[in-house]
Amino acid sequence: MNRNFLEKYHQELKNFREASKEFAKEHPAVAGHLGLLAPEIEDPYVERLIEAVSFLTARINLKIDEQYPKFLEHIFQVIQPSFNKVIPSCAIVSCYTNENSPFIIPAQSSVFTHAKKRIQLPAIFLPVIRYKSLLFISKKSITSRPLKTITSPKNAKKPN
Repeated sequence: MNRNFLEKYHQELKNFREASKEFAKEHPAVAGHLGLLAPEIEDPYVERLIEAVSFLTARINLKIDEQYPKFLEHIFQVIQPSFNKVIPSCAIVSCYTNENSPFIIPAQSSVFTHAKKRIQLPAIFLPVIRYKSLLFISKKSITSRPLKTITSPKNAKKPN
């Protein structure tokens, strides 16, 4: 039998017994008919009923715990649909040249990142701490043209 199940079952039994004591204090007449007033439940049928309810509650709790990631996935799909979508890795690369002509980065060029600090991802995504450098390879050739900022008048309107 699953160890988690046994722990949940015993926890449910404990909770049920504590709740039955509170119920007996608040409703002594009904608790007397159920046999809940004594420190220990003497009626074997009532005891088996409590054990059966605890057993079923423990199974339900285990099922809920197992399905929790799927439940979160569906909630995020409703609240923020883009959360569950795969986003490819990307990087911003700075290229410097002394020339005023376009600079071409050929296809299949490699760029490495240098990890300066550890990257810790939340456990829901990937329970691993990474210190690795990442390799990016360009899919297509890229033409980078030099840009110059020309002074603008102080009264120039900002673009919308």
